[in-house]
Amino acid sequence: MHSGFGKIGEASVGGVEIIGVDGEAYHSTFYDSFGNVHRARLEIEGDVIRWIGDRARCRLLLTCLVCDRSDSWDTPPPAR
Repeated sequence: MHSGFGKIGEASVGGVEIIGVDGEAYHSTFYDSFGNVHRARLEIEGDVIRWIGDRARCRLLLTCLVCDRSDSWDTPPPAR
């Protein structure tokens, strides 16, 4: 599960996505900030993730993912 927020034009948008697996198939359910629910099939091939829904399609190319952790919630990890 993860959240995402941003802007489309001047409109602030966001929501929460839950990704599930059924056998070898991945599915996404996204609840947006307008009260809509979007469902899509996920296809993952190498460093490309595709969301394929009834009315929308999206492709994400993963080129670099950096994660840091902090031993204290009071001290954020260094910026990159």
